[in-house]
Amino acid sequence: LVLATFDKVDLVPWDLISRWIHCIKLCSQIHFSCSHIYREGNLCADRLANYGIDHRVELIRWDHLPLFVRDSFARNHCGLPFFRFS
Repeated sequence: LVLATFDKVDLVPWDLISRWIHCIKLCSQIHFSCSHIYREGNLCADRLANYGIDHRVELIRWDHLPLFVRDSFARNHCGLPFFRFS
């Protein structure tokens, strides 16, 4: 959805339009690329998203890395792979 808003600004909620346009202007001044990363490629983000869904949390702030993310963060930091088996 975020990537689609680069092409169609009308997808952005009206109360965020001015901020979004400002971000687009900033992005036009730098070179960046967006790509999809599978869940296995970013296990920390996957676990944080699952936490938000499981606990029905809209916004939470941690001062330290949450315990449920530390193992995946350490593996990622060391460059160790993660394989998902079903």
